[in-house]
Amino acid sequence: MGEARASVLASVEQWNPTDEQQREILARLRALNAQLLVTSTAGTQLIDPGNSAVVITAPEALAHREGLELCVVHEDGTTHLYEHIASAAPEEALLHALERLPGRG
Repeated sequence: MGEARASVLASVEQWNPTDEQQREILARLRALNAQLLVTSTAGTQLIDPGNSAVVITAPEALAHREGLELCVVHEDGTTHLYEHIASAAPEEALLHALERLPGRG
């Protein structure tokens, strides 16, 4: 197995970041040395800044129906943050939450 790293877990109803939002999210994930797992009604995506996004087939029931549920699990297994952010734009809410997290490394 590779180096331990943080994982950001996000559950939203819809997930459709703009190109700019995607670039900003990837930059913040790189700074955190983290990967992002997003569940939505469209399926599940694993987003790793060093690789292309991978779409994983997963039950729609995993997706949250209102706003954004967010959990950050650090490489040592501790949970740093859990939030429920009511927002019509979950991509912006996720980016805002990532910006508030301290960088690792």
